Amino acid sequence: MKSKLIFIRHPETEENLLNIQQLHHTANFTEKGMKQLKAMKEYLTNYKMDFCFSSDSPRCIKTAEELINKSVQCAFIITPLLRDKSNGIFEGLKNSEIDWTEINKQPFETRKAPEGESLKEVKERLLILMNKIICLPENSTVLIISHNLPISVLIGYLLGYDLEKTIANIKINNCTFSTGELDATEFKIKAINQEILK
Repeated sequence: MKSKLIFIRHPETEENLLNIQQLHHTANFTEKGMKQLKAMKEYLTNYKMDFCFSSDSPRCIKTAEELINKSVQCAFIITPLLRDKSNGIFEGLKNSEIDWTEINKQPFETRKAPEGESLKEVKERLLILMNKIICLPENSTVLIISHNLPISVLIGYLLGYDLEKTIANIKINNCTFSTGELDATEFKIKAINQEILK
């Protein structure tokens, strides 16, 4: 039996629009972001979710609360394992204000901003969550709400990509739909980064 995994990134925020390294607690959706959320909610009407795992960032929790059909039984789990990658002292700054030169000299998987997190560390915590998801009842539909990087890393891992190939080939835009089927031996991607709001 196969389980269905659905990955959704939170809608566009003011910080996304301004190219700011977001702080964990921000949840300022733009007008476009609110339209994205409404379109995604309508798109998911025919899906019955058994489990919903959300980042503990307020922008993801807010997204999850809008998307879950409260009249249907769905286990809702909020977890820091799905947090965005921490960029330490750079959070809250515009990308144009950050000098990545010295950091980019570090090895790809372990490079990180001061007081931040590396890709390797992000992947390690995401695999803790994935091991829990793999143990869920067969034929479950699992909604995962997170951020660009964690969703990219999870999908890359399931497709057998290393981190460098993942970052080079997978990008998840705001409030897009990605899905695949998972069984004991393989993951088959069915859609990735599908825009719902046209």
